[in-house]
Amino acid sequence: MSSTSLSIRIEPNLKIQAQKLANSVGTNLTDLINAYLKQLVNNKTKLISQTEYPTKYLLKTISLAKKEREESKASPIFDNPEDAIKWLNS
Repeated sequence: MSSTSLSIRIEPNLKIQAQKLANSVGTNLTDLINAYLKQLVNNKTKLISQTEYPTKYLLKTISLAKKEREESKASPIFDNPEDAIKWLNS
């Protein structure tokens, strides 16, 4: 099978991470990109998914909120908006 070159610009760190990922699954970046492009052409659908992880700031904020809830320093939990409005106005 003949081949051609594709030149793209990406962030250097992204390239390094992608190469490491490709190596970890026993392939190289060229084969990984070829497989993705074949899948894109065959399915005519972009298949991009990203697992998102909370930042350290968000984890710290969640932890603080849990602590305040346990210490009764946070607002109560309301069953309806009327009770919440009464509590806010008090």
